[in-house]
Amino acid sequence: MAYYTHEELLHLKSFEGEVLDHVQYYVWVNGVQEEIITFTLWAALHFRDGAVLTLHTPEDSRRLTFPTDVDYDKEMAEAVIPGQRVGLMQHDVSGSEFWRPVIGRPLQAIELEREGEQLYSADILLLNFIPERQIIVEPDAEEGLNIYIEQPPLS
Repeated sequence: MAYYTHEELLHLKSFEGEVLDHVQYYVWVNGVQEEIITFTLWAALHFRDGAVLTLHTPEDSRRLTFPTDVDYDKEMAEAVIPGQRVGLMQHDVSGSEFWRPVIGRPLQAIELEREGEQLYSADILLLNFIPERQIIVEPDAEEGLNIYIEQPPLS
């Protein structure tokens, strides 16, 4: 089990109250095989004040990380394999049905799974923009970042 460091917790909490401006996904695409394989490497949440919360899961890890120094242009250039259908693609997903309801909304809270006193699991994160739109982020060994909406309990 991996846990967030104190510095990571402070970094995450610094985004609370910030207004979401747009969201970009960086997806590794491998079209060499018959079936196209995709792996979401990064999700970059851009806020109106210019701050960016980058969510990442290293390929061989079951942990979420929050790098602050990603050079996306360099990463995309290095991911291209000449003559192959392999590369890193950038997608602005702000207008998608998934993200549109929270664009222009403040990030009210970042919730973590507590594993003990002062221990917070690094394998799940809940982004709470509005009560009806709580977004969960988890690492997934086959798909990279797994980002989905928490379903409200049935009454």
